[in-house]
Amino acid sequence: MSRAGSRRLFALLVAMLVAPLVACGDSSDSTTTIDTTQSTTTSTSAPSPSTTTTTVPTPPTTAGPDGTTSSTQATTTSEGEPSTSTTTEAGTTSTTVASEVVDFGPREGDVLAVVGVDHDDVLNVRSGPFHTYDIVATLDPLETDVVAGGETRIAGDPPSFWYYVITPGGADGWVSAAYVGYIGFGEDATAQVVADAGELPIAETLTDLGVLVANTLVPLSPPPDVVVVAAP
Repeated sequence: MSRAGSRRLFALLVAMLVAPLVACGDSSDSTTTIDTTQSTTTSTSAPSPSTTTTTVPTPPTTAGPDGTTSSTQATTTSEGEPSTSTTTEAGTTSTTVASEVVDFGPREGDVLAVVGVDHDDVLNVRSGPFHTYDIVATLDPLETDVVAGGETRIAGDPPSFWYYVITPGGADGWVSAAYVGYIGFGEDATAQVVADAGELPIAETLTDLGVLVANTLVPLSPPPDVVVVAAP
């Protein structure tokens, strides 16, 4: 074979070898797949709790049988439990005290006078024969027209005597026997007091003067109680 023929044969062989390689190169292209899947995060917000407002009506005020009033109102505490507050205003009532009728004292229709009550005070007339009963009227220290009802009772411990009377204003009730008596007569004892004392008694107050005169006329121990029923 000539040199030229050998070259052509070599070129043909090279061409035959290159062609399959090119074909393989085309068919061996690889495809790279990128996973583009993205994870999705879902955020769920919890619903806000609803707020409920409850209005409690104010209960009416009721009156008790004894004249007292009470009202109850429920309030809600921080723990949600109701608390109850009750307010009661107490009325004034008199206390009954056992007493007994006694067979002495002024007769019915006798006229009595208030005695032993200070000039700036009054004598209470009560609904019953003791100082715990209600006051129904009052009498002035110089009252002289109190009519006896004819009944006397003893009550309390220590015991005290009470007269049933009718006041000048027409009210009836009970007064302490220690502060009423029969109307007596007046007598000027100035001369006797001066003679017994040896001088004219002088004192800073009417009460002191009364004690001085009383001790001059009737010396007693302990000293007597002196009440000024009228002041100049």
